[in-house]
Amino acid sequence: MKLQSVLAGALASVFVTAFLAGTASADMRIVNDAGGEVSSYVLKFNKARATGERVVIDGPCLSACTLLTGIVPRHHVCVLRPITTIFRARWCRLEQALGA
Repeated sequence: MKLQSVLAGALASVFVTAFLAGTASADMRIVNDAGGEVSSYVLKFNKARATGERVVIDGPCLSACTLLTGIVPRHHVCVLRPITTIFRARWCRLEQALGA
């Protein structure tokens, strides 16, 4: 009887652990991100927001990377150490602006 209780408890632990591991969301880790093309960051951060994924910043987060501050909820962002952020204005070449 005692052995059955121990085995039942162990089996229940295995099922609970498997369930929790299957439902946990993965983290998006940002390490030394220099930024890049804006729309790819918007898509990436919108996906993180929609799935509830946490964003872990572990190093510089520059330019387009900083879009996460306006897209991902604050309670889903984790900063591991003092980080560097650089916000830049969007720009285009004069020829593009003038339609030349």
